[in-house]
Amino acid sequence: MMQQIYLWMKNRGYNFSIIAVFALSFFITFLSLAQTAEIKSEAENASHVLTGLEIANAIPGFSGTGYAWGFDNSTDNILFNFSIPTAGKYELSVIYTSPYGEKKTSMQLDQLASTEQQFLNTGQGFNALKTGAYELTAGQHTLRFTHNWGYYGIDYILVKPVASGPLVGVDLVDGKAEAEVGILSGVAVATTPTGYTGSGYVNGFDNATDKLTIHFNGKAGLYELQIGYTAPYGEKGYDFSVNAETGSGMFANTGNTFSVKTAGKFLLHNGVNTFTLNNGWGYYGIDYIKLIPSIAPLPVKPPKQLVDAQASQATRALFSYLIDQYGTKTLSGQQDDVDYVLQTTGKEPAIGAFDLIDYSPSRIENGANPEGTSERYIAWAKKNEGNGIITLAWHWNAPTDLINEAPDKLWWSGFYTRATTFDLAAALANKQGEKYKLLIRDIDAIAVQLKKFQDADVSVLWRPLHEAAGTWFWWGAKGPEAYKELWRILYDRLQNHHQLHNLIWVFTSDTKIEWYPGDAYVDVIGMDIYTNAADNMSGNWASMMDLYGGRKLVTLSESGTLPIPDRVRGYGTWWSWFAIWNGEYIKNQPVELLKSVYNDEDVITRNELPNWRVYGRPTVSVTDPANNGQFLVCETPVLTAQAADKEGRVTQVAFWASGTLLGTDTTPGDGWKLEWKNAPVGTYQIIAEATDNEGNSTKSTAVTITVKPDVQAPVIALKAPKLVIPAEDHLLKTISLSSFIASVTDNCGPAPIVRVKSVSSDEAATGGGSGNTKVDIIISPDGQSVQVRAERAGTGDGRVYVLTVEALDRAGNVGLATYQVQIPKSASKPAIAGTPVYTVTGNYAQTIAARQTTSAEVPAKVTPAVKVYPNPAKGNYLTVEVFAAAKQEVNLTLRNTNSQNVVNSRHALQAGVNHIQVPLAKVTDGFYMLQVQDGKEVVSRKVIISKQ
Repeated sequence: MMQQIYLWMKNRGYNFSIIAVFALSFFITFLSLAQTAEIKSEAENASHVLTGLEIANAIPGFSGTGYAWGFDNSTDNILFNFSIPTAGKYELSVIYTSPYGEKKTSMQLDQLASTEQQFLNTGQGFNALKTGAYELTAGQHTLRFTHNWGYYGIDYILVKPVASGPLVGVDLVDGKAEAEVGILSGVAVATTPTGYTGSGYVNGFDNATDKLTIHFNGKAGLYELQIGYTAPYGEKGYDFSVNAETGSGMFANTGNTFSVKTAGKFLLHNGVNTFTLNNGWGYYGIDYIKLIPSIAPLPVKPPKQLVDAQASQATRALFSYLIDQYGTKTLSGQQDDVDYVLQTTGKEPAIGAFDLIDYSPSRIENGANPEGTSERYIAWAKKNEGNGIITLAWHWNAPTDLINEAPDKLWWSGFYTRATTFDLAAALANKQGEKYKLLIRDIDAIAVQLKKFQDADVSVLWRPLHEAAGTWFWWGAKGPEAYKELWRILYDRLQNHHQLHNLIWVFTSDTKIEWYPGDAYVDVIGMDIYTNAADNMSGNWASMMDLYGGRKLVTLSESGTLPIPDRVRGYGTWWSWFAIWNGEYIKNQPVELLKSVYNDEDVITRNELPNWRVYGRPTVSVTDPANNGQFLVCETPVLTAQAADKEGRVTQVAFWASGTLLGTDTTPGDGWKLEWKNAPVGTYQIIAEATDNEGNSTKSTAVTITVKPDVQAPVIALKAPKLVIPAEDHLLKTISLSSFIASVTDNCGPAPIVRVKSVSSDEAATGGGSGNTKVDIIISPDGQSVQVRAERAGTGDGRVYVLTVEALDRAGNVGLATYQVQIPKSASKPAIAGTPVYTVTGNYAQTIAARQTTSAEVPAKVTPAVKVYPNPAKGNYLTVEVFAAAKQEVNLTLRNTNSQNVVNSRHALQAGVNHIQVPLAKVTDGFYMLQVQDGKEVVSRKVIISKQ
């Protein structure tokens, strides 16, 4: 046949290219199997072994000379011996009779595990049961059928080759393909337990070579894969492929029932697609696969609320940034080998993943020297623009009880369960015991390192106590309850005792929800996945979405392979970030793949990070006055700001002058404003600080203004320069200021003080004129009028009084004006002013003292600015942030809707920002009014407590 094919191709001028060789090979294989005859082996054949059975012929329709009958005793069985000439796939069928109803038989192919097969009621006849398709090697094979539940008879077996031509797929019925129609290798069809669909299920998967292959017809598109299964002996692991992509996961314990597992999303093409399930970690059974048309939805963003209500602004900002990227971008990360990534790709990971392992006290006791390690990590985060993001793990060496034996239990393996006898549950049960104290000692040692990060303003994606459910680390060895208690102790010790508020808490999860510490203690869910490069990880992602979607960020906290951006987009597996493990895991990644990932538009590298420390905060700017604006000391600058928050709302804007709080506007109206009354002379940096409803605040760029002193004197304008009055019997004449002053103007401040400063006369009070009255000048006590004597001089042209008027402004500037009152000797001649002979000066000491005011100054006391968060309060503490301009004391009360005090406490405030923690452990859920009183002023805030 091979020669005939060759000659046929040659006569038609075909060249034997590589493609032709493959085509020829295909035809040869196809024809070889096609020529392999099916094998029919009668039960009565002498080569077979019958135990406890007889050859019968009572029921008509059998083949050959009879059939094996009985199978009513537990040891009854028949062993078929048959030979396969050519290795390949073969379909095994058994022809049987079951006249007394449904029966069961146990079938064993070669040395594989026995499987249960069900015989249907045949009445007085025979039927055929296809047990499945199997990969068989060339040579001898055995097939045994044993009692199980008799009576029944077996006529013969049929071994039929499955031709390996073009793949032929089964049609999906409602998206489903039954497992028993697939190609079975090392596994078999079973019917116990019941609850399956179709005619049975495929059981086994306990040997390395066991697998199930189903070829099915599909239409191009994205599909969700579901697997119907049974796992009667506890949780089991599985791995599979759909066409060229792989997946893996865990089957939960089902007992004697069946369940459904969502295994991820996969792209199908038009035509025949192939599903292959390998043994994974058996023993389990597969009922069916189901493909459901799907889309790749974006993950639901969780609330921007950290579990630490007192988290630093930078930490809150980082969390806000991560949430905003979630579903559209993935941050790149690398465990330790960040320099390798930079050298290979030209891009640096956005996240540096590091470990505090050597700070474990039991490691230091055995010679570890971590000195400078934390500082190196901080330096990496702070270099250049200082926007590197840090995630820290802690492979916590057991506090004590290290085995320290070769080869795999040495002290430096002390975080592994195998390398320590430390009993976490026992330590937690005795909180006065030494081992519990050692736990606290170790936590305190790590707190020292984390404090370094806080002091450097480096927020940390904190990933302690990871992979606990695997139990290979000592913190998971005693089960979920001990583990969760340890997590909460660690959380409380670091956050409340050590006041570490730069941590974002990352819990490394799998599908075992019983290990989860709780929403109140976890910010981010991480998965550590080590699989092959063909795995799209969509099944793992789907499991996390089912458990935590919409509540927590989900991240690929450790991985042995790179997440391929096209798969991330196609399957919607938008990990918040990924971190590839160090050493061979990252260095074995194909260089071109690594470059393509780090240059993908949806993968964020370090150079693309913003200044995340201020991310998500409000924006604010001083809009008035303009930079370098100038004001006179008598003016009131109106400070105006523009503020906005893209996600929440601005709740207040505070105004500062060179570090001194001037006041806070909490009701914007037509803008955020503050009148700076009595601004003192000087140059100031004006800053507006906006705060939003989440407690985030931002300060504006400074605007410089100058408050200048008033150096300009008031101006007095007269109605006329003089007044002429006749001498009338030496009487006193009253002249008021209003009679001759037209106006008094000043450039600054309130109206000046205007008064008569002095009055002079060019004639002596006792001159030789008529009357010779001594008191010629009287200035009123308030300086607003004078009386002068209308008296002629005995000689000369007459008397001239000169009134000097002064105007005093608030700054002490004095403006002067003079006004003449002439009393001529003769009506026919004017009085001519001569040199003053004497002068009377006004005495206004009391008036001046009453008029003077204190110099302008910044208000000495400002009502405290109060923030409350979180609101609603969900934990056991409420934080009240109070800003005080100076040291003072305040009284804090929390009242319920019945006006009853549930909290009442007194607090001494320092100048600046103060934080007061209000305990809520004994406070029930509901609405409350929080009041902060400083003696005269009361600031009230509505508080909602919802701890459920």
